[in-house]
Amino acid sequence: MASQADALSSGSELVRPRQPKTTGQKLLLPQILPPPKLPLPAGDKSWAIGILLPLSGEYAAIGQRFQRGLELALISKPTSKAYKWHLILADSAKTTPGDAINHFKDDQATIILGPIQSKLAHSAAEKAIKCNLPIILLAPQPHLTNLGTNVFQHFLSAANQAREVARFIQQKDEKRVALLHPDNDFGNDFKATFINSCLNGKTTTVKVSAYDPAETDFSAAITDLQCNPTSTTGKEIPAYPFTALVIADFYPRLRLLAPQLTFHNLDQCQLYGTRGGNDYRLENEAGSNLEGAIFFDLDLSLPQPPQTAITYRNLYLKTYQEQPSIYDAYAYDTITILNQARDLTNNAKATNLSEALLKLPPLKLATGLTKVSHEGEFSKKLCPIIFRNRQRCTLNKTEPDTDK
Repeated sequence: MASQADALSSGSELVRPRQPKTTGQKLLLPQILPPPKLPLPAGDKSWAIGILLPLSGEYAAIGQRFQRGLELALISKPTSKAYKWHLILADSAKTTPGDAINHFKDDQATIILGPIQSKLAHSAAEKAIKCNLPIILLAPQPHLTNLGTNVFQHFLSAANQAREVARFIQQKDEKRVALLHPDNDFGNDFKATFINSCLNGKTTTVKVSAYDPAETDFSAAITDLQCNPTSTTGKEIPAYPFTALVIADFYPRLRLLAPQLTFHNLDQCQLYGTRGGNDYRLENEAGSNLEGAIFFDLDLSLPQPPQTAITYRNLYLKTYQEQPSIYDAYAYDTITILNQARDLTNNAKATNLSEALLKLPPLKLATGLTKVSHEGEFSKKLCPIIFRNRQRCTLNKTEPDTDK
């Protein structure tokens, strides 16, 4: 199931952006006005959601997945006529974020979902701020929530994964760890958050090494992790100043990395990886080199998923006769989030959707336990998966549930 979803995008690098370049100065943004109060609709009046998705072109298959997830949520989570949602679709392959959001505003949308392409996320967020409309970005760029109180983000990011890996390895009492990552946006974002997440704990990041993601030989990057790489010869056994190694990369490169780690005497080191490493193909291609490695993934992609994920999987399979993916699951969960937020406004516990979104408690969703930060990022609690005897198994929980 996980591999089928990833095949649509060749990993999250499809929706990963290049970070907008800045000069080191704060961005000058228009004055941010408080969101308008939402009156309760009368009769069968809908609350409109502006949806910015690629409905044609290169990313149309992924856009369709998101659209299916949205529509499935509206069908399977019926509300009274007075509080139903209405979707206003715009094709991000043909319409700029600015034009699309102007259209949404004219049609009295109360919130915007999208875009999923990270290269469009920054301009969409800025335009939503100018139009005084809340927006939930479906691209992995949580830093954009700093642009304004109306900007939210709901898609698994490198930062989210880095925090979860750091939290787990500190619970495992790992003292000295190293990080190996590709020199790209995902790898660099992961590195920054991972190192920062380890600062206040007992875990120390003692070595960090990056490699060109276009290469297939990672010997130089691995050698940089050694204690004295300049004095190492082919006849010596290399020494490393750590007992755990975190690899922040995806299946295509991990399958090449795994045997090279063994060659460089890192097979006795505890390995940790990201969601991209949780791929069934590794069981046959690199299983012997990954024995005992622990990866982290969403509930939906676990070998033994929890009931919430199973229920969604069965619902999607029954409706569309194919396995679900991370994309439709995120869309489905986003509607659940909006329903919960709207309940707060209907019950006078929040004056608008932005305030309501920030007040939401942790939610059990198909993609996992989800919490919103003060900055507006909806982050996931990821679960560990261990490679044992060339198979992936959901690791037994090492801590009490925090969602009870």
